[in-house]
Amino acid sequence: MVSSQSPPPFPPKPPRRFDKRLVLLLPLLGMGAVLAWKLISQPPSSRVDRSIVPEGGRFGNQPRSAAPIAVPPPRIPVTDLATAQEPLPIQPPLIFSDVPPEHWARAVLDDLSARGLLTGFPEGTFEPEQPMLRAELSAQIARIFALPAQAAKAQFVDVEPDHWAAASIRRAVQMGFLTGLPEGRFGPEQTVTKAEVLVAIANGLSLTTTAHPETVLQRYRDRADIPAWAVSGLVATTQAGLVINYPNVEQLEPNRAITRAEAAAILHQALVYLGQINEIPSPYRVAP
Repeated sequence: MVSSQSPPPFPPKPPRRFDKRLVLLLPLLGMGAVLAWKLISQPPSSRVDRSIVPEGGRFGNQPRSAAPIAVPPPRIPVTDLATAQEPLPIQPPLIFSDVPPEHWARAVLDDLSARGLLTGFPEGTFEPEQPMLRAELSAQIARIFALPAQAAKAQFVDVEPDHWAAASIRRAVQMGFLTGLPEGRFGPEQTVTKAEVLVAIANGLSLTTTAHPETVLQRYRDRADIPAWAVSGLVATTQAGLVINYPNVEQLEPNRAITRAEAAAILHQALVYLGQINEIPSPYRVAP
């Protein structure tokens, strides 16, 4: 006998089972919501601001309300701020066949080469009395200094990409030590004067002084020969103790092509000024 009752429209559903994992998950979700609400509701003064941490710095997170951090400039040639106070390593100096022990700059050249900051020519010479070229100065600056780049563009029509000093020229210009010449040239084989070297160091290291030019420059007998564009740089480098006058400490000779030994001695004084190496006493150093 067939039943007269119609079948249910849908099959019966099984009874729901409560997942025990949900019991554990709900408290965690609640805690996350509470922490998120606390973070959003905090005033701006108590949040972390990474914008005050300098590029390359290792100071960690600082609150926005903290005083600005005084970041020391990168010492040379160290690029890591954490090791900026460490002295430069010393190795046996290079022996240059044309720099005898009695040479006036021998101690400075030994100190620089022992620290890996100075090299000579392949034949084992240094040519200390030869004029310094702009390409050579760029190579020396790039080897010694490791400062942040200030200029983005450093391309010149007379410096081919395969030039032996192309990378050094680019670094020296980007760090703010050197600039180009008219018509987009750099003049890599052009000699550089003593005033140009001192002004380059003053620019690269951002040396400034409030001293009166006449008061500082009166120690030079030939101060009338100083070009107007070089006055401020020479005042700053003199006050910083960077000037080396060989063979007469009272004669600046600002417009004479600087020798390779003189340029090395001045760069050595820049290292002394920055606290990287100890000063080597010299009768040719101009006292600040």
